[in-house]
Amino acid sequence: DGVAVTLVFVDGRLQQAISRGDGERGQDWTRNARQIPALARTLPSSDRLILQSELYWRRPAHIQASAGSLGARSKVAGRMNRQHLSDADAAGIGLFVWAWPDGPASFTERLNRLAHLGFTDSQRYSHPIQHISEAAHWRTYWHTHPLPFASDGVVLHQAVRAPAKRWQASAPYWAVAWKYPAAKALALVRKVKFKIGRTGRIT
Repeated sequence: DGVAVTLVFVDGRLQQAISRGDGERGQDWTRNARQIPALARTLPSSDRLILQSELYWRRPAHIQASAGSLGARSKVAGRMNRQHLSDADAAGIGLFVWAWPDGPASFTERLNRLAHLGFTDSQRYSHPIQHISEAAHWRTYWHTHPLPFASDGVVLHQAVRAPAKRWQASAPYWAVAWKYPAAKALALVRKVKFKIGRTGRIT
């Protein structure tokens, strides 16, 4: 449950960090992104690297089913939009890479290469499945077990995806989000107040 961001690395250094925005135009978060420890390091790569990712708020041992999201996404977005990102806030932001458009064709190899570059969350929280029942297992498991971040569901991702030149600013056909069940609560209405405007309209 983070904030989507496109990362561009050139010669191993972060050159741009762009938020998703409205899907076609995003905000330039590069200055603040360079303060985040997960992004500030130099990568062991001299290639131009474009990664589709999410910035998330670190919440050790967070259990989504009982704690909910606690405004985690808003916390990250708010801090990234500030004029200055403090060291403490920067340390509280983690990174999950969910796609490498120009990466290796093999999904397993992409995860291995990302882990080698230091982006280990992608590999740690990805599991191969053969049947929808396995997806249901992991969805329930991550909903009820500790994670280091808030999450609103799982993503089912085909091993094969379209080449980078065919990517668009829309939901891809090779991935789908399976959200957690909506939280339910019983409420008791104790009182209702009606306002009557100067024209007699009741709201």
